[in-house]
Formats: sequence, C-alpha cells, structure tokens
Amino acid sequence: MDGKQFSKQHVGQVSRQSFWLGLVPGVLPVALIALLITCWPATAQESYKDTQAYKDYLLLPESYRSPKMEAQFKYEFDAQNAVRNLPCIFGGTIAVCLESVATKPGIDDLGWTSRGGIGNFHVERTFVTKDAKAITYRWQVDANGTARAENKAAKNITKH
Repeated sequence: MDGKQFSKQHVGQVSRQSFWLGLVPGVLPVALIALLITCWPATAQESYKDTQAYKDYLLLPESYRSPKMEAQFKYEFDAQNAVRNLPCIFGGTIAVCLESVATKPGIDDLGWTSRGGIGNFHVERTFVTKDAKAITYRWQVDANGTARAENKAAKNITKH
C-alpha cells in the first residue's frame, strides 16, 4: 500500500487515534493527563498515608501523636473517597462533575473539606462565584462508609 491509498478500516483507526490522542498524533495532551490525575477515583493502592496532611502529622513530636488521631486520618480519607466516588446524575463521579464546575470562568474553588468524628463525617466542596456567592455541596458519611447528600446542591447532582 503506498502513502495515498488507505482502507476504510485504516482511516477509521487513524481518526479514532487522533480523537483520543489530541491534535498532535502520538502525543497525549498535558491537559488530559492532568484531568485524569485530578479526577481519577481512589483505588486500593491509594492510602491516607499518602496525603500531605498525614505526612505533616508525622513531623509532629511523638508526644502529640496518638492511635486515635491516626484512625481519624484514615476515616476522613475514606469518607472523602466515598463521596468523590458517588455517581453523578450528569455521568461519571461526583469528583468529575465538581471538577468541571471548578474549571468554569468566574468560579473560585475552595476545595474539599471534611469535619466531624469517626463514624460521622461531613464532607464538603465549596465554590465562590464572581459575585461572592458561596455554593457548598455537602454530604454526610456514616460509620459504614455510606454517603448521603445533605443539602440541596448535593442532592441535585448525586445519582440515587
């Protein structure tokens, strides 16, 4: 086959590859890689011990650390991942849906926060609009790891 003759099958393969690999064939755009890293759901290999908060905790003197605090890090990490991996009504996960909100112009992302104690966490993600209006999505995660939308904003995007 010379350079000017292609089968329909080959053209289909090339166009699919070009679609997935971006404008430059053979090179995955940096933005797509960043999106995958940011939105990829937590897996069994990820651990609360990989978080920056836990690494900072380990820098504390031994007298400040306790098994209860260690358990708190684990449960908080698990609670956040339970929420991030919930299905979104727009497709994908809650993490992916809210990441798309964060990239809109005029939206400031205050990030994920969680509070509470072992067995009862409140996980939130807050955004601020350009007219200083706060939009908070809030879920409650029980001791079993079951996440439940707690406010109207969270209920509007969480698939039941």
